[in-house]
Amino acid sequence: MRVSSPWISLEDGLGTLEVARSSAFLHGLSAFTTVRVQNGVPLLWNKHLERLKGTCALLELPEPSEIEHLEHISNIALDEALYRLTVTLEGSYGLYRPLETASLGPVTVWLSDLQVHNQLGAHKTGNYLPYALAAREAERQNCFEALLKRGSSHVVDGSRSALLLEHRGHFIVPQGGLPSVTRDAFLEIHGPGLLDPNLPDSNTVLEQSITLSELRGADHIWLLGSGLGMRAVSEVRWHSGQMNFEVKAFENLEPPFLPPGT
Repeated sequence: MRVSSPWISLEDGLGTLEVARSSAFLHGLSAFTTVRVQNGVPLLWNKHLERLKGTCALLELPEPSEIEHLEHISNIALDEALYRLTVTLEGSYGLYRPLETASLGPVTVWLSDLQVHNQLGAHKTGNYLPYALAAREAERQNCFEALLKRGSSHVVDGSRSALLLEHRGHFIVPQGGLPSVTRDAFLEIHGPGLLDPNLPDSNTVLEQSITLSELRGADHIWLLGSGLGMRAVSEVRWHSGQMNFEVKAFENLEPPFLPPGT
């Protein structure tokens, strides 16, 4: 689909004018997903595509060509890569980058005051500035990741990952953030029976709002995402304090949940 733009450039021949005048560039009107690729095979592809199509329907964007993108992905000559599939009014395109080998060790997380979009926080769109700013904040604080909030008090998302908590034998998914393909797949496979079988009514998955005090009360927390797998969190810091967590790792996990190169 090609859409004409009312914006006129004073320059010609730059090669990027059509992109620069698009609604995606001007207003962030786009949807995307990032998929982990191993030896030309996209992991959890159908789940990523299903979520992306839901966002495209909401934003009235065209659905991407699955066959075309699978062909592009099959030609990625890397052992491990991250493929970003972006959809705009004009169509869809793919970009990829190599994934570097990562450690299995626990990570430190920065708790940001930045907030997800009140209406679009459940979708991956081009309206991505809060996440980008949170990631830069985490880098300045020498942290692996930053957590964002919904409103001023509820913790929901990482800038590039999903948050998962354990409390008294239950997995807890924070309400109000982006539905995570990697987290959902992990819970679908491992949710029942993975936690302490000796606790009554344990091993269920709960979805609830998470305040700072509820985050502090968690027994263990993890980050999950396409480009990082599953990482245990040992510490959460912010400007006026910090909290520490006992590290809990799981053995014999499937490839989507392992850090790259492990």
